[in-house]
Amino acid sequence: MKHSRFGFTLIELLVVIAIIAILAAILFPVFAQAREKARSISCLSNEKQIGLGIIQYQQDYDEKNPGGLNGYGGGSGYAGQIYPYVKSTNVFKCPSDPTNFGDYAAASLALNSNTALANPKRPSCDTNGDSISIAGYSSPAKTILLFEVMNSSYYNIQTEIQPAPVGTASYCGGSPSGNGLGDPYDPNGYNGEPGAGTATDGKIKYATGLFPGSTFYSEHFSGPLGRHQGGANYVMADGHAKWLRSSMVSAGGNNASETGAQTSHASAYDGAQAAGTSGTFVDGKTQPSVTFSVK
Repeated sequence: MKHSRFGFTLIELLVVIAIIAILAAILFPVFAQAREKARSISCLSNEKQIGLGIIQYQQDYDEKNPGGLNGYGGGSGYAGQIYPYVKSTNVFKCPSDPTNFGDYAAASLALNSNTALANPKRPSCDTNGDSISIAGYSSPAKTILLFEVMNSSYYNIQTEIQPAPVGTASYCGGSPSGNGLGDPYDPNGYNGEPGAGTATDGKIKYATGLFPGSTFYSEHFSGPLGRHQGGANYVMADGHAKWLRSSMVSAGGNNASETGAQTSHASAYDGAQAAGTSGTFVDGKTQPSVTFSVK
């Protein structure tokens, strides 16, 4: 009499396990990429909403951009000015931002400080910082208004006032700003840890990836590549949002002319400038897709 065989032999089980392992090795990276792509799209959608909020703000304030709420850095505290038009703190947070926000309503985006006028420091936040108007742009569709950062926390967008024990008027306006250079132009914004009582500038980093010529200050960047699959999201001065690789972004201070080239980033103290909207990188040949310069 023949007996039916139930179950699998050891060899058969090992073959099945090997096949499952191979499929997992193939599919898991694909799933991870799909998940990150979804986060990037969600982040881009949030940034688009903030861009629309800035346009609404401009209509209420003589066509000017938000200039920030404090004297800690030009444009710092911009999110507090935009919040009434967005009315959601979650919109300011990118799902891919690894920052531990805790109970704080902070932002994953920083304002291009070149859009704020040259009054970067004031003794308090009793008055708002000034900024350029819409007419001040040579090419709004190519001029960066907002860019991605990480480690920006310990403040509340709804009030832009620091929590105790550093909740004084001189420390209001925590949402950051910067012009893409690093060092003295790192993303500014008061981000003191609870109980520290002092500002910790260096903890805020660009999540954009290194810009051409910015490697000298690479410690101010989260890495050589951007937050989203080798690039990062940006909001342009005309309100639209887009994904870009950092290699096509010209960072630095405002250039003197629309056709001006990007100056060397060997030292931020040299007054390094971003290329104008019709200018080129330091090689004199490559034209950037977007620029931090308003010219």
